[in-house]
Amino acid sequence: MPRENGPVTGIEDLTPVERHVLSEADGDIQLWELAARWTNNGDDEQRRAAVPVLRAAVTRLVRDGLVDVHDFPAWPTRREDATPIPLKQLHGMLADEQNWLWRGESTSLITIAVTKAGVANQ
Repeated sequence: MPRENGPVTGIEDLTPVERHVLSEADGDIQLWELAARWTNNGDDEQRRAAVPVLRAAVTRLVRDGLVDVHDFPAWPTRREDATPIPLKQLHGMLADEQNWLWRGESTSLITIAVTKAGVANQ
């Protein structure tokens, strides 16, 4: 049974949305790509509608140490250029719907990556 707020002890503790995020984050995924995949390449309105559920899942996974969120100054880039987003700043960045939509530019892309702990829970 998926958890509400308890710690993750295995894949069975993850909600379907959390499992989706964890699976997609294996190998890095940008927020706009995650919203596109969750909505089956839906339009911007569908992607905006998905933001609350995706934001909640990403926040829980970060809090549990299963994924990390980084801001890249440009894309493509080197992993070393990424700036980790601290949990206290994460909510604001994830709440901004524009971060979940394709902007047609290759600057400041927020990316999710699975951690070693996340790999162990896949």
